[in-house]
Amino acid sequence: MSEILRVEGLTKTFSKKGIFRSDSNFVKAVNDVSFSLSRGEILAIAGQSGSGKSTIAKLILKAIEPDSGKIFFDGKEILDNSQNLEKFRRQCQMIYQDPYDSINPRMKIFDIINEPLEIHDVKKEERRKIILETLHLVKLEPAEEILEKFPHMLSGGQRQRVAIARALVTDPRIIIADEPVSMLDVSVRGEILELLNEIQKKNNISFIYITHDLATSKYFADRILILLSGKIMEEGNVDDVLTNPKHEYTQALIDAIPQLNPKNLYKEKNN
Repeated sequence: MSEILRVEGLTKTFSKKGIFRSDSNFVKAVNDVSFSLSRGEILAIAGQSGSGKSTIAKLILKAIEPDSGKIFFDGKEILDNSQNLEKFRRQCQMIYQDPYDSINPRMKIFDIINEPLEIHDVKKEERRKIILETLHLVKLEPAEEILEKFPHMLSGGQRQRVAIARALVTDPRIIIADEPVSMLDVSVRGEILELLNEIQKKNNISFIYITHDLATSKYFADRILILLSGKIMEEGNVDDVLTNPKHEYTQALIDAIPQLNPKNLYKEKNN
């Protein structure tokens, strides 16, 4: 598979609040991170809270400025080229963690999904058709009725489908999914991951899947990066890394995955 995105030496330092400035008042949230993403690949970036996963997503989208590093999309650098960056922002979209905070509660579903089309100057007469097709794609039915609803009229799973539709409506080539199922009920998580899997295969979209959950990484991703304190500890094929971890931190994350033992449940029930 050919490369669609490359990150080289990405670094971001944040300052801590305090009266005095010293080295201890600064933390490197992302520390010299480099990786590539192939066309149609699902790359998981996994690690504990505070490891720098979401900061990498924000840096790629240039929601925040990096201290140093380069990002290439289709072989063209985007950070120092406004024209390349504008094209990239249409081609790279984000699905956020919280379906309650990531969509405007005062806007109807039509307006929420229409906003990216308006920003990227899609012809007005084409928008409704695109929006309806996208709602069908994310399995929000009946689409015509959904368009007229407000977010509070939908369940958490339906709201996340709206967020997914908003990300898909510009026909992106890359989607960054930042913990897209962690705020959902357990019963809904599998449905959303299965939907993303179907969409990825149908549209050949490259995914960066940000998560702390190695179990969903194994189900969803092709390749994985293990992140700690802004540094990549380990990377490789997801099955290889999770079956035979080389780094003790990866092993610690694996050991933290809850294990359900039916024998123990039976003992507890009969005690």
